Amino acid sequence: MKFRSGRSTAFQHFGSGMISSLVAVAIYSGEAMAQGEAPAVKAAVTCSVEMVAMRDGIKLASDVYRPAAPDKYPIVLQRSPYNNFGKSAYADTPIAPFFPRACGNPSLSAIAARGYVVINQDVRGTNRSEGKFIPIFNDGDDGYDSIEWAAVQPWSNGKVAMTGGSYSGMVQWQAAIKRPPHLVTIVPVEAPVSFDNGWPYLASGVIHQIGAQGWTITMRQDQIYRRMMADNAPPSEIKNSIKTYGEAAERELFAPGKDSLPMANNPNFVSEDSLWYADWLAHPTLDAYWRRASVTDKFQTIDIPVLALGALYDMSAKGTVQGFAGMKQQAATKGTRVASRMILAGGGHVIMEEGRIGSISFGTENAIPADITMRWLDYWLKGIDTGVVKEPAVAIYVMSPPDRGTQGSGFWAKGETFPLEGTRTVRYYISGGHANTLAGNGSLMTKPSGEGVDRYRFDPSSPVQTIGGNGCCTFLIPGGAMDQRPVEMRPDVLVYTGATLTEPMPVIGEPTVILRASSSASSTIYTAKLVDVHPDGVAHNVSEGVFAATGTPSGKEGTYTIRLNPTATVFKTGHKVRLEISSSNYPRVPVTPDYEAKKNVVKIATQTTYWKGTSLDLPVAPLTVIPSTK
Repeated sequence: MKFRSGRSTAFQHFGSGMISSLVAVAIYSGEAMAQGEAPAVKAAVTCSVEMVAMRDGIKLASDVYRPAAPDKYPIVLQRSPYNNFGKSAYADTPIAPFFPRACGNPSLSAIAARGYVVINQDVRGTNRSEGKFIPIFNDGDDGYDSIEWAAVQPWSNGKVAMTGGSYSGMVQWQAAIKRPPHLVTIVPVEAPVSFDNGWPYLASGVIHQIGAQGWTITMRQDQIYRRMMADNAPPSEIKNSIKTYGEAAERELFAPGKDSLPMANNPNFVSEDSLWYADWLAHPTLDAYWRRASVTDKFQTIDIPVLALGALYDMSAKGTVQGFAGMKQQAATKGTRVASRMILAGGGHVIMEEGRIGSISFGTENAIPADITMRWLDYWLKGIDTGVVKEPAVAIYVMSPPDRGTQGSGFWAKGETFPLEGTRTVRYYISGGHANTLAGNGSLMTKPSGEGVDRYRFDPSSPVQTIGGNGCCTFLIPGGAMDQRPVEMRPDVLVYTGATLTEPMPVIGEPTVILRASSSASSTIYTAKLVDVHPDGVAHNVSEGVFAATGTPSGKEGTYTIRLNPTATVFKTGHKVRLEISSSNYPRVPVTPDYEAKKNVVKIATQTTYWKGTSLDLPVAPLTVIPSTK
């Protein structure tokens, strides 16, 4: 996988700048498949636009690419809400070629020339499709109906697979849990299987503010386009309306905490064009609203193999790992459990060039193998022995940062489970007394330090800024590995640093922070960040997590489990392990509920972290030989 680069000044426009990160993932599946070790194109391809009727009569626009030679072929179905981005307000931006007009995608045409019928479908209520756009909840039945329609067409051999990334990956899981008879396999890329571990919520009670709002802006632009087209508005008026809205929403999205409007009544996001946003805010936990689409309790219904592809700095990294684990442990049949696979690279939901994610490059091998999707499809849809099911179930790119500068490296580790077999837990404890800022005395130790506390004051009107991390959905706040020292200079960030390592420590898995804390506020948020400190002083973020502590009496101690995002990295000899504790990561993490409740009512909280009962657990892999990373 090699994401396109080429950001230009046109990306300063919010609409194009924000969706560029989504584009990188959305084009991934088709582009990577076309670039794989495929046989030369053998045949001409035809393409037609079909309006496919769903069970309720709504018709979905579907571009059908198929070999010109009459025959029955296996089907590759991709369903997307993003197929409008080559039109109107987006027509003069660098992303337009990624979403060409009907039947104009050369990547999909190249796949069809290999002997597949490829269907690119607009999901309900987007672009050319009929109906009302309600994110997530129509995609199971619509996916089922689309699969079964494709399976009985005269050019179909009855075998259907689904591919695609981001939203196009999520819809595959939604279809799979409905068990359409002709669905053979899915290849979800960077896709959630639940809605409280990345998007639209980072954790129970903590919405992914930049992800939920940024994505809402993107999709609201599509809805504005559809509404104004239906009213026969002139193209120039449509374009100007979308641009004006995008610019206003951008200003609000990145407004300082003290100036931002409460999320629940912000007109840039709460509107008739984006009714889902208010619904999301009304359901901050995994309640019945979300459970109807959550996959985590439905893996046992899935009886097809899954190839889960993901990235460690992606907002859905937890979803990729959770999807693979669910299939290996709970899928309907033993054969399905054995056959499912996962590949994790060190990228994110962002543009990546030459292995760079954020400000650090982890080497040119930091990429999902370009041929993997086609090898998978050739095996499951055509019965070609590509060797894909003989390989280990898990392949993980292990990142190795530099000692100095920005040029790191990495290597691939393989096994049958995630974390890898034989992984052990290394536990760190905290100590300090004055751990505030990088200049404080906070330390990480492998033995408990006894009683003691560290305190900081959290002002919701001046939250800690987001720098890198597991990002989406905007170019204006890049994700990935970035130097955290600017936020570590804030007095509302507790900084705990370990001793210089005398041997490398490969951390592969999901780190966990157990935090014993209290707050003067009855509702607050705690953030935790795992950081690698380089010999030259650079401190790059490795993994992060968040926890909402609500309903706890002011001043009462509580113990909270903060599950950080999956990672695969080497803390090298000469480096140090660091833990940051705070109460904000804005605008990825919203300010506290108390601040959101009433505009201009700011409750400054005193946060206390207790040494005893607080720990950092790192999953250390049994890699006895670590390739040179110089």
